[in-house]
Amino acid sequence: MAAYLPFQLKPKSLATQIREAERQVSNRQRNVSASGATLARQIHQQMTTPASLMLAGGVGFILGELTKRHTFKAQGAADKTRSSAVTIPLTTAINFITSAYTLYTAVLPLAWMVKPPRQPCEQEPIPAHQPVADASG
Repeated sequence: MAAYLPFQLKPKSLATQIREAERQVSNRQRNVSASGATLARQIHQQMTTPASLMLAGGVGFILGELTKRHTFKAQGAADKTRSSAVTIPLTTAINFITSAYTLYTAVLPLAWMVKPPRQPCEQEPIPAHQPVADASG
């Protein structure tokens, strides 16, 4: 038994199909452009937060100190002691940061596993929207 359609769709002309395809491409280009602008704005906002800037500055400082080229001069024991007096606190600080990071990565998953389950709250639900009375009367 053949299916009966209450109305027959007329095939669209080639010119109409081309116009619709061009319209779809134009809409998608606009959407991609708008999405790209939104993404760029969000990335810029996230990169310029004070925490991100401080992190970048700290990492840059540490990398600069680690990759600083040391000049070797034969000037005597006084320069050698002064140089070692400067590098010992830096080495100690870097070792401390490394140890703290290792401890953090080791303990954090354990803290998540040991965390007790949350108890359900017995509060009345807050209505999502309450109409505000008009103050003008």
